[in-house]
Amino acid sequence: MQEDLVGLLEEIIRAGVRAHAGETRFREPLLGFADADDHDFLRLNQRSPGHLLPADLLPGARTVISFFLPFAPAVVEANRAATPCAREWAVGYTETNRLIARLSSEVQEALRERGHRAVWELPTHEFDRTTLRARWSHKSVARIAGLGEFGLHRMLITPSGCAGRFGSVVTDAVLRAPRLWRGQACLPPGRQPMPHLRGAVPRRRPEPVGLQPREVSPAPRAGGRPLVGDPRGSPRRMR
Repeated sequence: MQEDLVGLLEEIIRAGVRAHAGETRFREPLLGFADADDHDFLRLNQRSPGHLLPADLLPGARTVISFFLPFAPAVVEANRAATPCAREWAVGYTETNRLIARLSSEVQEALRERGHRAVWELPTHEFDRTTLRARWSHKSVARIAGLGEFGLHRMLITPSGCAGRFGSVVTDAVLRAPRLWRGQACLPPGRQPMPHLRGAVPRRRPEPVGLQPREVSPAPRAGGRPLVGDPRGSPRRMR
């Protein structure tokens, strides 16, 4: 049952990206899960006062679902060549925020139809206007869900890079799958993690699943099915 629900959520996000009718193109999305009681959420709350815990958003929360929508290489290359920002990047930012909101709503509805509660936060502009601190950081949540690790530039490095947008959904459903990322990122030999990252990796965390990186077009493509985790923690291919 749990594995079927993980597969369903994978397909909702993957199909939503394929169906995107805007200008922006994406590579394959990444998906991960974190235990709502993971101690890293408390650490995040302590280091960023005012940051909510999963249970603040949803009493009785069990899992935080995190996903990353990486931009296609053309968007990244356009921005690299532009000063200060390429049109493609600005359009991608706006379109992706709308897409994340739609995908989060679809995930929420799918969970509700199966008897689970779920809530989500907007992908941007949800911050205190005085302190300029977000009450829910999708990027920090993604790190706890195992989608990547912070680099020296304070961006989250995923297996699909940093260029893209994150979304997340909190639910009372229990969902687990193998981790996508382990270890540190962007650290030269002998370099220690930044103070705000040091000690941030817990001894045990729930395991997320990642969809294999590849560019996604508006029309579905055959093949390249992602790996998902079985209950024993070892990956297998979706049937």
